[in-house]
Amino acid sequence: MIRRRVVVAAAAALMSLGALPADAAPGVRVLPLPPGASFIAFQRISGTGLVYGQVQRPDGSRHATVWRGDSVRELAPAAASSTAVHANDLGLVAGTITPAGAVPAATRATAWFLGRTFDLHPAGAQQSYAVDVNNRGEVLVEAYFPGPTPDERGVEQISVWRAGSVRVLHRGPQGNGYPVIGDGGHVAASVVDGAGTSAVRVWDGRGRVLADVTPAETYVSPFPLDVNTRGEVLIQAYAGYVQGRMYLWRNGTAVAVSGLPGARDVQANPFDFFNRTFLNDAGEVVATSDYRAFRWRDGVATPLAPQGGFSYPQGINERGDVAVESCAGAIHDCTPQIVSRAGETTVITGPPGSGPNVLVSDINRHRRQVVGVARDAATGASLGFVQG
Repeated sequence: MIRRRVVVAAAAALMSLGALPADAAPGVRVLPLPPGASFIAFQRISGTGLVYGQVQRPDGSRHATVWRGDSVRELAPAAASSTAVHANDLGLVAGTITPAGAVPAATRATAWFLGRTFDLHPAGAQQSYAVDVNNRGEVLVEAYFPGPTPDERGVEQISVWRAGSVRVLHRGPQGNGYPVIGDGGHVAASVVDGAGTSAVRVWDGRGRVLADVTPAETYVSPFPLDVNTRGEVLIQAYAGYVQGRMYLWRNGTAVAVSGLPGARDVQANPFDFFNRTFLNDAGEVVATSDYRAFRWRDGVATPLAPQGGFSYPQGINERGDVAVESCAGAIHDCTPQIVSRAGETTVITGPPGSGPNVLVSDINRHRRQVVGVARDAATGASLGFVQG
């Protein structure tokens, strides 16, 4: 999993949550911790305001947790560890469980809904992960089976689970990144052929292959970042695994997402581009161009933080609102903002008494509502919050 994740130590430290106060300013709700947890390690928000993610215990283990209003609940408190990486608007949560006493390879794809736990682990798999979920109630599962060579993963299988029924889409060598599923049922995943060449394969909602998308020019190792309800797919690729380029596959054609003038590098977010929304149903894309956030639509790129400095998009919703971190340094002295489609900017300050460097990690798909973390300016304690 290491090569799939982009981790910034400073950002991870900022997301650590300690003891949280009960009071909050109007429009701001502080996130409590479940008993025994020491901080929040990952958080996102659904279109209906359900906050989900992982809390960390003092022993270092992480545990899937959801917040609804002022309540907090761990989803698998008896497990050795667990994750919650996506949730749909109905409250169906997708993630993983590693059972108590099991080795890490025993990680199992899991979903939770209305107090029930669903084990989605395919029979015979070494390990599995529920990596995405849509509003049709479909959970995308990535699993690994013993392969012909003694590599780390073996054979990768990508399948869609819905109400106990499973449809297998692909089995083959491990691709790049993570598969994604949209609300129209479209799935996009990185696949590798026998010669080791990568492409992004797109399936429709019935499991039929629509295309194998390969990047143009010298950009290689493509993987999907997002897919919208219309089946448009946002793709990231790299030249020499360093310089990024993005493409939007729509209507059978891969269109380059051009960056701001003079851009040499285009990435969704250079520090954290998994489990985020960078593409909405209107076909708007948010990304960075040489560490400057921009909105792209139909070939036109517009800066989201024109005052200069470093900036990164943290997600876009269906209204066209974008959560943006605007920073004086690469990953410090950051101020989160919500930028509307019309360019109006709202600064996010976090809970009362917050110090500088507030971090917003996600935006509600349908509302001007964000989830994030800050630090108490007086005590240094970390504060997790929902605002809006």
